[in-house]
Amino acid sequence: DYTQPKPYTAKDFGPWNEAVAATHVPQVTFEKMGMGLKVTVQIDNHPMDPQKPHWIMWIRLEDMKGQKLGEKTFKATDPRPAVAVFELETTPEKVRAFERCNIHGIWLNEAVVELK
Repeated sequence: DYTQPKPYTAKDFGPWNEAVAATHVPQVTFEKMGMGLKVTVQIDNHPMDPQKPHWIMWIRLEDMKGQKLGEKTFKATDPRPAVAVFELETTPEKVRAFERCNIHGIWLNEAVVELK
């Protein structure tokens, strides 16, 4: 099974380079939804390719205490971009979005909730 000491980020991309980081760091957007929050996490420029194989395995959303708020799994044959939408009953100040690539490991983006 895969082990990784800590998730990679846009600033700490481990053994990879900035180009790899640019295609793996989860992008997070927020939208007010009644009393709660709609959180969209996506990885725009990453392949979903069963031939290589190279794909996003899952996207997970957590609060800053590490509690899982939601998770979506993907298959290599799913369309791109990989997108997960989470509907939260409350609006946290900040969230942590993770994604797991079958080749490049686990990536993290911590995002402050900003509503426009």
